[in-house]
Amino acid sequence: MSAKAGAAIPITGSGTAFTGPGVYRGCALKSTSAGTLRIYDNVAASGTLVAIFELGAGAVALDDPSGGIYFSKGLHVAGPGVLEGSIRI
Repeated sequence: MSAKAGAAIPITGSGTAFTGPGVYRGCALKSTSAGTLRIYDNVAASGTLVAIFELGAGAVALDDPSGGIYFSKGLHVAGPGVLEGSIRI
């Protein structure tokens, strides 16, 4: 069985990372502030949650869901403080 490579979408803050359907394959995101990081199946900060993390200041959210998670509308990242890292699709 061979794994399919996914595209890494750079993230520099909250906002819509991708528009349209696809497969969420994970993330590596760091926040400068403590709080909740949410990734939605949407182009706005609402709707179906694909992933959610509770972060401390300077913490990193790492996610690698087995098989990926299908999304239909897009991926919107809503997080505390300044974000850096990437989402894989």
